[in-house]
Amino acid sequence: MKKMLPFATILFVGFLVSCSPKYVTVSFHAPDDEKYETPALQTYFSKNTKPVIMLRTPLGGESDILNNSGFTKSFYSNLEKSFLEKGFTVRDRGLFETILTQSQYTDYSKMTELTGTDIIIEIVGIEKTTYCTRDLTTTKGKKIRVGNCSFCGFDGYRIEIKVVMIKDNTLAGNYVFNYAPNVDGIKYIVSEKNCKLTVYKPSSALGEKPKEVKPAQTILRNGINAYEVENLANKISETIIHGVMK
Repeated sequence: MKKMLPFATILFVGFLVSCSPKYVTVSFHAPDDEKYETPALQTYFSKNTKPVIMLRTPLGGESDILNNSGFTKSFYSNLEKSFLEKGFTVRDRGLFETILTQSQYTDYSKMTELTGTDIIIEIVGIEKTTYCTRDLTTTKGKKIRVGNCSFCGFDGYRIEIKVVMIKDNTLAGNYVFNYAPNVDGIKYIVSEKNCKLTVYKPSSALGEKPKEVKPAQTILRNGINAYEVENLANKISETIIHGVMK
């Protein structure tokens, strides 16, 4: 009987290993951003050290475009703040919309003298884009795949922006920004049986086993948190500014 103990122990340990959860991480890469600026826009920014701009709400209203895409209203304020911090003068977009609506002008060409605004940066659209992956990374850095599982439900965004020179009423720039889900550093428990990823966090109590928690949907899958909104706003403003202020 004693001779059987080592073999039984090996079987038992093997059973535990085979049944133990797999801890993995995932990562995503967004498509390259797209940008186009006219020489006229570059000339304007080269001659104006303190540009006067205004962010415009997409057709359908700010709340509609933001709520439908999962963004919060802080996206616009963060974008305005980012331009302010970089030396731009940012006009109140609510006042601009009121003047545009109440005036007899149907285009932007007369709005410079009425509002003192030279450039409109307009969010054309914000679309959700779903990211999927079959590739996982173990805690030891090894790339693996789990059967034929494909893990989806991670939401990114595609944001299109255009820049209009009001005086000339011309489109002077067009940009497309792609945001991939930021799940770096998030550890998941993977289930091969139902092709499911579950976020997990270790317990803060010393010696207690890690316990599974439900995915933080508004942060990890179906949206971005306030910190990521701020980073995205900074990325957009820096791309536009660096493009025209070469």
